[in-house]
Amino acid sequence: MSTTLAKKETVERKWYVIDAAGKPLGRTAVAAANLLRGKHKLDFTPNVDCGDFVIIVNADKAVLTGKKLDQKHYYHHTGWIGNLKDVTKADLVDVKDMDPLDRYALDVAARTHQRVQGAYRDYEFHKVFHSLHNLCSTDLSAFYLDILKDRLYSSAPASRARRSAQTALYHILLMLVQDMAPVLSFTAEEVFRHIPEALHPGAKSVFAFQLMDADAFLLDDADRKRWEAVLAARTEVTRAIEPLRKAGTVGHALDTAVTLYASPELLEVLGGIGTDLRAVCIVSQLHLAPLADAPADLAQADIAECGKLAVSVAKAVGEKCERCWIYSDELGSDPEHPTLCPRCAAVMKELA
Repeated sequence: MSTTLAKKETVERKWYVIDAAGKPLGRTAVAAANLLRGKHKLDFTPNVDCGDFVIIVNADKAVLTGKKLDQKHYYHHTGWIGNLKDVTKADLVDVKDMDPLDRYALDVAARTHQRVQGAYRDYEFHKVFHSLHNLCSTDLSAFYLDILKDRLYSSAPASRARRSAQTALYHILLMLVQDMAPVLSFTAEEVFRHIPEALHPGAKSVFAFQLMDADAFLLDDADRKRWEAVLAARTEVTRAIEPLRKAGTVGHALDTAVTLYASPELLEVLGGIGTDLRAVCIVSQLHLAPLADAPADLAQADIAECGKLAVSVAKAVGEKCERCWIYSDELGSDPEHPTLCPRCAAVMKELA
């Protein structure tokens, strides 16, 4: 038995008219998609455009079944670089006023930027690759951006917390396209041209963009050491949660409440880092306690020369906010938003 495959040169196209009046929107869309792709044809071939032409009439009379009219959200890509489309230069936060987590992310990106530019000057292109790869996959994707998602999508659009994050992303973006440009020229140029006009540096090309001075973004050694301790503590939290996740006790880190038992010096570092440690660890609740209060059966780890840490993990208390997915025992405290935590309820009122 042989299989007949469609060929671009021999495809015959027909015109179809779909009347959407009184029909469910989803089924109408599926019917149109099948015709456009040609899935109704015996010789349908996925990699060949063998679809027909479709006209949909009375689209405004299509029916939304169930609660889709109120609950279903439709998204589209604007073409703007994510989370920078609503920012102008006037919205950017001064470096000294940024959230400490954002300052640390800028420090990491700035040190990478300096290392990459030095590698270019010395023709050590392998260092360029490894530095950019580690920045994108480890420092940004696996750490900073993972933490930042909640703040970017759940905070009020014009809040200082969100503007601080957007400012960090903007500066990191500029350093990144400059570092990519010599080896990923077309990609860097395309990204550069998609920077929103209100934030654009003004150069006609990424290759005409004056090299950024990253010194203003660098932290001092003491601050960097404190953040290394925080990251080490975060690693221990992740390690403590993993057995519960594998056992099916929890499905996600946000399903947990964590207590960090720390020695005095480390306790001071964690308590004084100046940012939301709960968000850094991506859990729903986080408490700090002296190491002396730790249960005897908890293992202790040495943390970046700052002392010892023991981690206790339990299921988060309260109910899950349907907007940010963080558990809260204050869910529904606002009667207008019974399924939201107080933070999300306040944001929704501001957006109303």
